[in-house]
Amino acid sequence: SWVDSCNKSHHKCKTARPGLPKRVLDVGTPTGGGVIRLCRSESAPSNDKRYVALSHCWGATPLPKTLTSNVEERREGIEFSHLPRSFQDAVTVTRSIGIRYLWIDSLCIIQDDQTDWQVELSRMADIYNNANLVIAASQAVDSTVGFI
Repeated sequence: SWVDSCNKSHHKCKTARPGLPKRVLDVGTPTGGGVIRLCRSESAPSNDKRYVALSHCWGATPLPKTLTSNVEERREGIEFSHLPRSFQDAVTVTRSIGIRYLWIDSLCIIQDDQTDWQVELSRMADIYNNANLVIAASQAVDSTVGFI
């Protein structure tokens, strides 16, 4: 894929990356489909530490968030069909380029845990900088509008 070519050919892309953010979404393998799971980086099922990050507009439409009350549910799985369109498109792109992990702020940061939110917010620049690919859904007014 073009991502593999970039990782092998471009100096900055070849540089070793420090690893995954604290939490990521495990979107599975390109052919796996199915359930998406929130996982902590230290318990991620693959040694491959590449990930995609989605930059999106929250907008006025409520979107799924990880909260202290549902973090365990998120670890059990999130149905693809329950995600807004931009999130679905990000999962599709991530799988299609052979990357297993995806970072989306509203799902990977516990939104009602002030400590987690502050710590992870302070790391956002590094999260985007260290991603193998950042998808900027900049034309979408909110996450219900896809980008594919």
